[in-house]
Amino acid sequence: MTYGELLERAEYIAGYLRKEFVENRTGLVAIRMKKSVNQIAAVMGVLIAGFSYLPIDIKQPLARQEKILSKANVIVELDEKKVNMILQNLEYRLEKHPEFQNPIAYVIFTSGSTGEPKGVEIAHFAAVNTIETINKQYRVSADDKIIAVSSYDFDLSVYDIFGILSAGGTLILI
Repeated sequence: MTYGELLERAEYIAGYLRKEFVENRTGLVAIRMKKSVNQIAAVMGVLIAGFSYLPIDIKQPLARQEKILSKANVIVELDEKKVNMILQNLEYRLEKHPEFQNPIAYVIFTSGSTGEPKGVEIAHFAAVNTIETINKQYRVSADDKIIAVSSYDFDLSVYDIFGILSAGGTLILI
């Protein structure tokens, strides 16, 4: 898939979020999908729309997934079915990227010392700092290819997605 095709999918998802949820800028958009191109497009679409995302790994026990959803301020959940519906609906095409930006890029839930899921907010500047540091240290370029191995509810998954893409390289999904 080309960068342009990925961006087009992300813009449809962003358009859907802007059209349906623009009044609720502080809520999270839960993404509960298997690792796929559409999962990455969903992450990008949420950020393009100016929202924060909440990654929920579908391999976690269902009870834990539901507990995370109940604790988080989720305005909508994106899953395979919803994303496929969005991508087939031309009215959601985003023509102009929005001006507002949420300072929080995403929220991950950790078990902490108690075993209870606890949300941790990750700011855009922190994620960008991680990406730029790794790319600089390892001289990542457009010639490189990276296999996305991190579960996307893990902190370094932001690098799996945006590290190589920001360098113009190739992201390989297993």
